[in-house]
Amino acid sequence: MPSSAQIRQRGAQDFGGFYDYACAAQGSAPVPAVKASLLRGALDFTGDAVSLPDWTPILSALTINKHLQNVSIRSFYLSGLGSQG
Repeated sequence: MPSSAQIRQRGAQDFGGFYDYACAAQGSAPVPAVKASLLRGALDFTGDAVSLPDWTPILSALTINKHLQNVSIRSFYLSGLGSQG
């Protein structure tokens, strides 16, 4: 079994692997939208579908990753649109 230092070293080059590890460590499952974008070598997803506890492993993996060239997180939530004052 690899040590946590070895896992973090690999995580610097493998966002998906460390993201899976961080999810398992917190007892959650990876968010499919986050994993899907990694096939293109970038992190690109809509943050609206990510619950608050699911952000912890994403941010942990981003903190140590040195391989991703593009990180794009969008939101389609428009606050106040359509409300009348």
